[in-house]
Amino acid sequence: MIPSLPVAAPRTLRGDATALPVTTESVDVLLAECVLCLTDLDIALAEATRVLVDG
Repeated sequence: MIPSLPVAAPRTLRGDATALPVTTESVDVLLAECVLCLTDLDIALAEATRVLVDG
């Protein structure tokens, strides 16, 4: 049996892929399915890099 781990409550935000409404290095997971082809890819990826926690 695998012991359960404490998990923070999930939180969902809606925002523009080129200007995410969160602070730098504050996001563990970023889901952008079927969106990147509809925006400026370079700006969206730079923004994802900014908000994601390193590691």
